[in-house]
Amino acid sequence: MSVSSYYSKLRSIWESISKLKFAHSCTYNGIRTWHDYAQMEYAIHFLMGLNESYSSIRGQILSMDLFPSINRIFSLVVQEEK
Repeated sequence: MSVSSYYSKLRSIWESISKLKFAHSCTYNGIRTWHDYAQMEYAIHFLMGLNESYSSIRGQILSMDLFPSINRIFSLVVQEEK
């Protein structure tokens, strides 16, 4: 499966899961932190689901000082795929 297909399937699953979660209307800073945590969790699931041919880029991403967004991670992995 291509990285794009894999990512699309995960995004579909994540969207389905988010529909089941309670929607927060609060704008308190703690909610933003929770959102950031969820995004990082999605990014880690994406990285860990890649096959072994992506172990090098996975290691580089996981060792970054500032953890990139899921969109940036996807972009880096697609570049590696090409």
